[in-house]
Amino acid sequence: MTEDAKENLVLESHFFDCQCHSDEHVLRFVLDREHRELYTSIFLDPLHPWWKRLWLAARYVLGRKSSYGHWDCWLMLPDDARRLRALLDEYLGSAADEASPNGPR
Repeated sequence: MTEDAKENLVLESHFFDCQCHSDEHVLRFVLDREHRELYTSIFLDPLHPWWKRLWLAARYVLGRKSSYGHWDCWLMLPDDARRLRALLDEYLGSAADEASPNGPR
C-alpha cells in the first residue's frame, strides 16, 4: 500500500500473530485516524453450540468458573515489536496533536 493510500484510510488495521502461530491467537489493532482512537481485539474463545453456551451460563450463575477464566495468552514475535511501537507512536502523536492548544493538525 502506498503512503498516499494509507493517509486516506480512516480505519487502519494491524495484525500481530502469536509465536505459537495459532489462528486463534491473532491480536488486531485498529487505528481510527478520524477520531484519534486505537482499538484492539483478540480472539479468546471459539463460539460454542447453543447447548454448550447454556451449560456455561448455568455454571456461571452457580459460581463455577474455569480455572483459566475467559482469558487467553498471546506472545509477541520479536520482529513485531517495532511495528507495534511505530503504531503506538503514531497514535500518541495524534493524541498529543489533539491535546495541543492549536488543535489537531
